[in-house]
Amino acid sequence: MGIIKEIWELVVEEWENKYSSLKKKLFMVIFLSWLSICTVAIFSTLVVCSVIILVQKISAMTTAIPTVIVGGWGGNAQQLEFLNKAIPNSIVMMEDTASAFIPKGDVSKKVKELEKKLVAQGIKKADFIGYSYGGLVVKEFASKHPEFVGKIVLIGTPNGGYKNWPFNEKSLIDRNIPIYLIGGTKSAEKWYLADENNDGWVDQSSLLSIPISGDARFFLLNHLELIQSIEVANQINDWLAGEEK
Repeated sequence: MGIIKEIWELVVEEWENKYSSLKKKLFMVIFLSWLSICTVAIFSTLVVCSVIILVQKISAMTTAIPTVIVGGWGGNAQQLEFLNKAIPNSIVMMEDTASAFIPKGDVSKKVKELEKKLVAQGIKKADFIGYSYGGLVVKEFASKHPEFVGKIVLIGTPNGGYKNWPFNEKSLIDRNIPIYLIGGTKSAEKWYLADENNDGWVDQSSLLSIPISGDARFFLLNHLELIQSIEVANQINDWLAGEEK
């Protein structure tokens, strides 16, 4: 009987060892299978999310309206080059608007010219950036053709005119059109049209003299530096995108 008992115990021990090894192998198989499934699932999720983000970006790029830049008195392509590059999807439509203000401040010719250029390029709606006197052309254009206008940014624009130069003071812009005023406060010698608290050309009171309410931001920059500043460009981009900080 003792021998039989010993033989039985050996058989049981051997079986338990084999069963334990089998359990370990089975566990490893199940664990590795689960790990593979999780890896595939995570990878697939990342791929799907990346595709969705890419599609959204492409969609935003294709559906975003352009930003039209209108320059000021004596403007040129080189002067507006930085702003043009810093503002995505922007187009310089006019470099120099000086002739719009001689001799009586009549901007109607430039407004018609701007309309023709927009139509010629197939632009049905755009955001507008008007620099200096170019802002007066943009304001007048917006008052006559609000259907073309998304948002307006006026940089160093003499909205209130000056003394015997009352340019385009009361353009009646649709109150539903958002307007952003950007001005400079860098101390400078007063030029012909500027009073105190100016950017070297346009004083703050004239910039803020606009018949409808709008957001305003001032920078420690002079008139020309306003269109050569990355800080200003970033602020414009944030505001146009509805992400102003």
